[in-house]
Amino acid sequence: MIDFQIKEASENTKYEQVKNSIAEAIRNGKFAPLSKLPPISQIAKDAKVSLKTADLALQALIAEGFCFRRPKKGTFVAVGKRVQKRPVCGMLGHVDPINYSIQALLYANIMDSSIRKNVPTLTFPYLTGEKGLGIPAEMIRDCDKSSEYDLLGIFILDSDHYLYGVELAKAFPDIRFFLLNYERDDFSDMPDNMAAVINDNYGGAYRLTERIAERYQPKKITCITSPLKEHDITYQERERGLRTAAENRGIKLTQTVTVPRSSYLPDQIDFAYEAFRKFLKSKKTDFVFSVNDHFAIGAKKAIDELGLGEEIKIVGNGGLFSQQEGFSAIAKTLYAEICTTGLQGMLNPEFKMPQVLKIQPEIILFH
Repeated sequence: MIDFQIKEASENTKYEQVKNSIAEAIRNGKFAPLSKLPPISQIAKDAKVSLKTADLALQALIAEGFCFRRPKKGTFVAVGKRVQKRPVCGMLGHVDPINYSIQALLYANIMDSSIRKNVPTLTFPYLTGEKGLGIPAEMIRDCDKSSEYDLLGIFILDSDHYLYGVELAKAFPDIRFFLLNYERDDFSDMPDNMAAVINDNYGGAYRLTERIAERYQPKKITCITSPLKEHDITYQERERGLRTAAENRGIKLTQTVTVPRSSYLPDQIDFAYEAFRKFLKSKKTDFVFSVNDHFAIGAKKAIDELGLGEEIKIVGNGGLFSQQEGFSAIAKTLYAEICTTGLQGMLNPEFKMPQVLKIQPEIILFH
């Protein structure tokens, strides 16, 4: 019996869901080559869809080479090469949800999108400093030899893996590679089978500054930021967006508060707290623009401890936290849209490569 998983709220149409369920049953060996599939009426009944929907699903399977029809006899499973490989995608590296919350968000959203599109996701482990192209290259070759899987592309979730991803993409020109979220100072070394889907850091920061200028009319804004890894200009672009919008609005920017670099999230909060508390002892401001949410939490703690919560407002970037943290506004990075766009690029042969596609963040004002 076929396990039909038909959902009303799915991105796929009902006939596509029926088709995918039947194809999955064929792949799992529930129907041997040349065996007869259940009649349209039985499929419609089991899947709880119309006869027309069931027929469309079978027609799609025939068009894709999974099945063939014999007049007045029914629909049968095809043999050999007529049965297509199952499309899969990959993720390079490993995920550390404790220290790298953004990676964990990207991972979760890729998994969610791939499940909804019925494209399983494989993990390609990579150890920094590994000689040659290592395990990921071996896995790509295994997929190429496989009669079951068709590897469409690989996601790169860590900026540290970008240069390795470039070399891997050059070695496997038929596989598509997508860097997600991280904005680099130079993408010119991307080969023709590589693309980046990232947050529009400059545009988001510019629009966020415009909105807070309209709502709150600040006289002084203080930016709190930190150096990032080499070539990562995410925070630089957010500060540039702030500065451009503030200059256009005639808003004064105070001395920038720079926080020591750390990938450990509690350290980011503590370092921002210490740096901003020191700043407030000798300087004044009425608005804080933080390039990420963790710095904003640390700065907010310093503001509240000094009893300045009514005088100084704060905005964050990223959208990892909500109004309960006391932010006045955020530029919320749309991680789900970044991942969905990347997966759609893998699935769409017409997607232009190479390119850098920027996703506009959502600007949210809380009060």
